[in-house]
Amino acid sequence: MIDIILRYTDGAGNVSGRFLAEQLWTFFGYPDPPLSVVEQLRDVYTASNHSIRAMLHYLFHMEEFYDAHTRRRVVRGPVEYMVSALKMLQAVSDFSTPTNSLNPMGQYLFYPEDARGWEGGLRWVNTGTVFA
Repeated sequence: MIDIILRYTDGAGNVSGRFLAEQLWTFFGYPDPPLSVVEQLRDVYTASNHSIRAMLHYLFHMEEFYDAHTRRRVVRGPVEYMVSALKMLQAVSDFSTPTNSLNPMGQYLFYPEDARGWEGGLRWVNTGTVFA
């Protein structure tokens, strides 16, 4: 059954490859990737016998991935924001205070709202959470 799903194609090519290409680019790059990027990643997926490793290798070597309009387009979630701030400041922490500051930001560590996890992007940033 898995093989049937992985090899299923429609008029635009391999469906699972297209889905994975969109998801990977959205996670590492920015939302709504250009069709040319999706097609390139899908083709790598198909040519490499469904290798996600090959897709990631290709993605991280694409010129588009390093273009100026791609950088700084992803809004970090509260946990990523907290950890990166501590890392950039080279702060020493027992993580109790930073962890407690996540609650006012709407992200209760290890207790997401549902199985999908927390909403990403700008959804957590508002006048109440930005001060936390």
